[in-house]
Amino acid sequence: MRVAIVEFWPVHEEVVPSWVYFLNSFGIKPDVYINDRGISEKGNIFDNFKELYFNLRLIPLRSRENWKSLEGYIHDGKYDVIFINSFQTVGSGWASTLPGTKICLVHNVIEFYGNNMIFNLSGARKDIILVTLSECAAKTLEALYKFRGVNKKVKSINASYFQNKSAYIKTKKTNIGIVGGINFNNRDYGKLIHQLNKGFDSENIFFKLIGGGQDSKKLFNLIEENGLGSNFVFSAKDTARSSYVNYFNGIKSCEYLITLFKPQTRYHYSSVSSVINFSLGFSVPLLQDSVTSQIYNVPGFNLDDFNASEIFNNLSKIDHLDYCKLRESVEACNRKKLDNSMESLKSMIFD
Repeated sequence: MRVAIVEFWPVHEEVVPSWVYFLNSFGIKPDVYINDRGISEKGNIFDNFKELYFNLRLIPLRSRENWKSLEGYIHDGKYDVIFINSFQTVGSGWASTLPGTKICLVHNVIEFYGNNMIFNLSGARKDIILVTLSECAAKTLEALYKFRGVNKKVKSINASYFQNKSAYIKTKKTNIGIVGGINFNNRDYGKLIHQLNKGFDSENIFFKLIGGGQDSKKLFNLIEENGLGSNFVFSAKDTARSSYVNYFNGIKSCEYLITLFKPQTRYHYSSVSSVINFSLGFSVPLLQDSVTSQIYNVPGFNLDDFNASEIFNNLSKIDHLDYCKLRESVEACNRKKLDNSMESLKSMIFD
C-alpha cells in the first residue's frame, strides 16, 4: 500500500511522527511532504525521530506553481491513502481535490465549522475521512453534522508518540513547564500569578516557559511587577518560536507540565493543546483543572482555585519513588491511547 502524508500548513508538526509510527507498525513506509516554512522557523522535528522510516520531501509553498508541483508529486505517487494535516486551514479546498482516500485531521472544530464550503463538502464526500486529536472534539464535530441532518462519523487519533524521548532529568528544584505559544487569550497567566501571590514554595518551585509568543513581553512585565522574576525563565526571546530541540530538552527537564486553561476553553470541546500530547509523549504528569482531567484522563494533580497553594507547596515534598510511579502511570496511559489510535487507524485504512 502506498501512503502519503501532506502538511501544507506549518503548525502542529508533532502530529506527523505519530502518523509515521502508526504506519510503520502496519509495515508501511510513507512519503511525507512538508511545507518548508515550518522547518525554517522551528527546525526539523524529524531529526528527533531516527527510528522511524519515511521519505521526507520539503516543499516550498509560496506560489501557485509550488502547489501545482506538489499536486503533481502526489498524482505521480499513485497513493492509496493520503493523510492531510490541518484540514481546516487555507489549502483544504485544494486537498479535497486530491485522488484516493483522504484521512483529514481537523485541529480546531470551530474553525472548520466556520469554513462552510469545506464543512459541507466533507460531510457529503465518502472519500474524505475526518479525524480529530481528541474524543471530545470528535463528538463535537459529529454533533455539528447531525444538526444539519448529516450522519458523518468522526474518529480521534492521538498525536503523542515520542518514543525514547521520555528520559527523566532530575533537577534540584521542581520545574514546572508551560508549553505552547504565550497568548493570554488561550491561557490564564493572570490566574497563575494570583495563585502564586497567595503563597507558594518559592525556594523549590521554578516555572519554565517553553516557547515564545505574541504576549511574551506582557507576561514578562506581569511577572516582574509581582516580584516573581526569580521563579520564571523564558526559553525564547520575545515573540520568537522555540525550536523543537529547545522544546524537547525543556520538557525533559520538567517534573510537571501545567495547562492553565481558561474555563470553557476550546481545549475542552473543539481542539487539543500540544501540552496534552507532550505530557503523554514525554511521560510528564499534568497540573490541570478538574474538567481537563476528566476529559483527557492524563495522570497528575488537579489544580483548582481552592487547592492551588496547597498543591504548589507540596510538590517538592513528594517521595521520589511515588513520583516515578506517577510518571509510569502517564506512560501507561499514553501506551493505551496509542494502541487505541492504532486500531482506529487500521480500521480506516484496511476495512
